[in-house]
Amino acid sequence: MVPLNPLIFREYDIRGIVDTDLSPEIVKIIGQSLGTHLSGKQGPKIAISCDNRLSSPCYYEALREGLCASGCHVVGVGMGPTPCLSFATHHLDVAGGIQITGSHNPPEFNGFKITRGNESIHGDEIQEIRRIIEEGRLHTAESPGTFSEQNIHAEYIDRVAKDLTLQRPVKMVLDAGNGVAGPIAGDALRAIGAEVVELYCEPDGTYPNHHPDPTIPKNLEMLIATVRKTGAEVGIALDGDGDRIGAVDSNGRIIWGDELLILYSEPILARRPGEAIVFDVKCSSRLADAIKSMGGRPVMSPTGHSLVRANLVKEKAPLAGELSGHIFFSDGYLGYDDAIYAAGRLLHLVASGNQTLAERMAHIPASISTPELRIECTDKEKFEIVDTLRAHFRSRYETIEVDGARIIFEKGWGLVRASNTQPVIVCRFEAEDHASLDAYRQEVFEQLGRFPSVKLPNE
Repeated sequence: MVPLNPLIFREYDIRGIVDTDLSPEIVKIIGQSLGTHLSGKQGPKIAISCDNRLSSPCYYEALREGLCASGCHVVGVGMGPTPCLSFATHHLDVAGGIQITGSHNPPEFNGFKITRGNESIHGDEIQEIRRIIEEGRLHTAESPGTFSEQNIHAEYIDRVAKDLTLQRPVKMVLDAGNGVAGPIAGDALRAIGAEVVELYCEPDGTYPNHHPDPTIPKNLEMLIATVRKTGAEVGIALDGDGDRIGAVDSNGRIIWGDELLILYSEPILARRPGEAIVFDVKCSSRLADAIKSMGGRPVMSPTGHSLVRANLVKEKAPLAGELSGHIFFSDGYLGYDDAIYAAGRLLHLVASGNQTLAERMAHIPASISTPELRIECTDKEKFEIVDTLRAHFRSRYETIEVDGARIIFEKGWGLVRASNTQPVIVCRFEAEDHASLDAYRQEVFEQLGRFPSVKLPNE
């Protein structure tokens, strides 16, 4: 048995470092374990796809070999965005799907997002995949499963564009960050009637212009400049595998995930009053207030695309999302996070009224808050450190412990939680004024500074 790093089996996906945690041999074993877990000995069909990271095509072949060895019949839908793989689990006669992607992680990472039926697996089910390997329970079929290929990009674009034809043309800039989603996203948005100015839409796994993570303001600088230069109404940024959206208006204001949820919620709750809108613990308190004012029911969820999606299903909610830009529509769509569909939905919203996106954003006051702060810490210690801080602040303040600790201060709140995808502790702060914001951040950072493995920012 090749050495296996158990830490790559995370809360809602499998993710590790290329050539350190992951190799073609390890990926083949993971594929065989996934086949064993997803199918037992029944040999159903499983769809697979990959992003455009340099290691992904090799891992695609290794995953196929492992799944077939377990007896699964594999349908390869080729290189494409994660939402296209999610669509495959609805569109094709398959029992689940696996996307090879490192998501928003740096280029040296890669991993696997796994779906059983139409729902992402997470938590102990991810750990069961590890246990199957460690306990030697891999199933080897007497006759390997078959492999076939099917291109579903045209069908995916048709589904995204369904019911989203724009009432008027909207000029927009699309920045795919050289990730895998650029070509399909451009075609889908043109299909609904948008005028698309493309920026870094050619897939390139070296990401030569900027890393495709729309939560980092620096990564949006060229998008903002291009929106202003071209006179576009909207700028859309996609992450590397196309399941997270970033947006800017014509003034260059960044529209964060929780602000997008406010925009999306208004027409939905006008049609569906009293229903739940699900959001993660990093979202602004403005979002919950807005949902209540629009007649909806705010529901806070732990962070993580699988966990938010699970709560969407549990609450029968029409909409869910995260600050990071994972947006889930079951209202009019299929309930998975799809940045390309979310972009189309935003353009449709803008085109359906008399206000530009900038005018709509003017009604949403900017919050006094920090961005998502990712503080380096070892994977081994991050959860223990957050547990210690949770106990410390619980004894002093009201805390919401849906995920880590969201500490309720007198004039705002602070969040400290362990990332499930990176060796970092995530913090975010919001307050009524800058002085309070600085004080709350300092109070939390003082506690984090007690741990040698935590690398606090210099500022």
